[in-house]
Amino acid sequence: MKIVDKKTDITIGDSENTKLNYINKVKPDHGIIINNLKHMILSASGWRKIFSFENSQNLNKESMSKKISSEDIYLVSGAALVFGNYLINKTGRKNPVISVGMDSRPTGPAIGEAIIKTLLSMGFEVRYHFIISAPEIMAYVKNDDAADGFIYISASHNPSGYNGLKFGPSNGAVLGGKDSAGIISDYRDFIKNRDPVNTLDLLTKNISSELLEKTYKDASKWKTLSYSSYLDFNRSIFTYNGKYNPGNKKHNIGIAADLNGSARSVSIDSDFFKMLGIKSHIFNNVTSVINHAILPEGKNLDFCRKELEKMYAEDSSFLIGYMPDNDGDRGNLVYIDTETQKSEILEAQEVFALSCLSELSFMVYTGVLTFDSKGNLKNKCAVAVNGPTSMRIEKICSAFGVKVFRAEVGEANVVNLSQKLREEGWIIRILGEGSNGGNITHPATVRDPMNTIGSVIKLLTIKTDEKEGKIIPGLFDIWKERSSLNSKSSLDVNNRNFKSGSENVKRSAYTLSDIIKTLPRFTTTSTGEKDAKMKIKTEDHGILKNNYEKVFLAEWENKKDELEKFGGITDWEEVNYMGTDEVSGTGKDIRGERTKGGLKIILKKSSGEKAGFIWMRGSGTEPVFRVMADIEGSSKDKEKFLLNWHREIIKKADNL
Repeated sequence: MKIVDKKTDITIGDSENTKLNYINKVKPDHGIIINNLKHMILSASGWRKIFSFENSQNLNKESMSKKISSEDIYLVSGAALVFGNYLINKTGRKNPVISVGMDSRPTGPAIGEAIIKTLLSMGFEVRYHFIISAPEIMAYVKNDDAADGFIYISASHNPSGYNGLKFGPSNGAVLGGKDSAGIISDYRDFIKNRDPVNTLDLLTKNISSELLEKTYKDASKWKTLSYSSYLDFNRSIFTYNGKYNPGNKKHNIGIAADLNGSARSVSIDSDFFKMLGIKSHIFNNVTSVINHAILPEGKNLDFCRKELEKMYAEDSSFLIGYMPDNDGDRGNLVYIDTETQKSEILEAQEVFALSCLSELSFMVYTGVLTFDSKGNLKNKCAVAVNGPTSMRIEKICSAFGVKVFRAEVGEANVVNLSQKLREEGWIIRILGEGSNGGNITHPATVRDPMNTIGSVIKLLTIKTDEKEGKIIPGLFDIWKERSSLNSKSSLDVNNRNFKSGSENVKRSAYTLSDIIKTLPRFTTTSTGEKDAKMKIKTEDHGILKNNYEKVFLAEWENKKDELEKFGGITDWEEVNYMGTDEVSGTGKDIRGERTKGGLKIILKKSSGEKAGFIWMRGSGTEPVFRVMADIEGSSKDKEKFLLNWHREIIKKADNL
């Protein structure tokens, strides 16, 4: 019996088809399965490959085919088995409770069927949410005491022919660190050495169609519960668990959302905005109808930019737009420049910077952060980011006396770092990967466009006000005071009142354009740029980094006079990122066996002040080598100079 999802009209599964599928009833070849594994990227950020199967090939990354090959069915079934065994061992339970969901790309249901059959055969209680955004399923698992973990089927921002898997335990975070590495090792061993076809056929041969039918039919129940839980969770995050009461005000702000057929098409976005008194215009929201490229950067944001301009012409309250990736955990912004009356794309690094500015100001507004009479922060507060996040974050945080900690690229690494810091007594409200845009606002454990939009909404709506004869500064005025951009007044930070009087209330007429102008000026390579990616020959990244260090020393001598002239740069420091660790120093002993993390050269002025950096790392989710430059100021020429110099050093190192 075919079960169809009523919301999307997409088939969830066929309960009569109880076995793992063979295409043309030909038993999969173990050698082909092993070969397909070679094309699979396995990392803490997610497991990904091109799964879409067309004309006996599965190498079309833009394919919209719903089929996957017989061999790939065993790849994903094997992954479910290995992670299932991990959860059984971790929880000590024979029948753990696991949530399974997927983004909206076409191969999701086929992969989902194989995973569901495997988990049910292992005795799991499976809660199938079908198409659901990544933040929603992770929030549900985090907040449900009965949940033991999740498997999420997604390739995030990769093109439509890709798909993949993310795994997590009961805390709702993607598995990272040693646990992730252990599962990857066990998985490789199972696929290569444990006869996966016969093992999985034997495991799944007795699954009943009745159990399968119930699991598919119950998908709507679990989706409804996760939707409600996720909406409540986001309200709690927005209000800082009730420290701020937004009331029932209607705000003259409109938001345009290009959902691009993503999993957010069946998520809370519209209801969340209604709850906050915000107007919204949601478009391209037919689930699985992917209208344009998935990556929410560069020209892909033009669709949202143009739609926002159209909405603004009809209603001047429409000032912000966003577009998520396919799993809906990432959303970058466009906005109306009120001077030009045109819509502009906000760089990913600027999106994260705005979120940090907002949330740190919000912590002051709610009284969580307090200062002594000299304006020094009393609290032990920090922000956790990844290695390539722009140094503008240090500038923002220093205005509040907040420390910045950095981890290796990968959301799991940043989440694990923040958890480690909390255990040491640090307040960590906001964290994330500035290089990708968006943010994670505690207690969320994954990026979420609702977190990002929520931060911007607070910046625009929590304005300086007068209550009972006292002036209560809004978020933007708190930021200006802390960053010393407003020298006419002084903030009594303990009472959170301006001393200079009621004229400050008049300054509450501002736009997002005004706020963006106050961000620290840095020029940063966008991850979507052509020159932000390289192809390298050296497979061992440890060898490449050793070679890079040798070449860099010679290149520094050649370029140091030029660097001092154009940027006052006179010194440098190397930093390596490995999991949650940030280690200063050079040489292979610094890295040990952990050679795949990011390497950064921090560029310093004679005063010791950091002026910028160059960074590199092999991607964990794509077969490319990522590079970038970050330099203080607004000069694209300086950023390009550094990036091109960096690329040349890498090329020379790759040829040694």
